[in-house]
Amino acid sequence: MPLILDNILVFLWRTIVHGIREFRCMKWPLTVGTIDNVACPDHEMYPYAEIHYCYKIGKEEYDARCVRGFWYSDSARELARRYRRLRSVRVRYMPGSPTKSYILDNDQAFR
Repeated sequence: MPLILDNILVFLWRTIVHGIREFRCMKWPLTVGTIDNVACPDHEMYPYAEIHYCYKIGKEEYDARCVRGFWYSDSARELARRYRRLRSVRVRYMPGSPTKSYILDNDQAFR
């Protein structure tokens, strides 16, 4: 029972954090970046997909990563597969602090 409760709490925490970040960045400006790497480790207790990307604002280049947690490993692998197919990614960045960025699934041109 404690392990199930632990899984539920981790999943809820990840979901809440993702929702807050998504809401906060909705009005941030967009730029185009490139996918550097996408990882989805197998056999994790708490499945996740990790997307590494870089983007440019003016003359400055930035590296970032976005980690998305899931309940099921298949869901994490599916998201990783979708991002691996992208050559470029639309990136939202915080005005005045472009080191802070986020990628939203709804901004992407998945095929």
